[in-house]
Amino acid sequence: MSGSNLPAVTSDDNGDVLTVVEGAWAKAAPSGGGAFYVDMTVEGRTYTSEKTYQEIEDAYNAGSVVIGRYQNSYEQDVLVPLAKIGYDSDQSAYCTYFISAEIELYLICLTKTDYPTYEEFI
Repeated sequence: MSGSNLPAVTSDDNGDVLTVVEGAWAKAAPSGGGAFYVDMTVEGRTYTSEKTYQEIEDAYNAGSVVIGRYQNSYEQDVLVPLAKIGYDSDQSAYCTYFISAEIELYLICLTKTDYPTYEEFI
């Protein structure tokens, strides 16, 4: 098998898997049970998801393990598992990630097509 038979990929394909479709290699979303990474940007004390709530919810509902990923102030990669996903009483969508046993990162957005954000208030 030569490399030219493989599908072209970019960083947008992170989390996809290689599969065979009608005798040819193709990329596809995991069928469930795989990891779905949600990169987050951190500016000061504000965390913003680079996936929409709908993308996170779809991965979660497909059986993927949703993992938040960001760099801390020491430029170390931090991986945090999704703890909860759903809607608040005011119908805003939220995603909660476990930071530690005592701390959760709570990202919120107003619609499913928004990018969940958390701003830490001091």
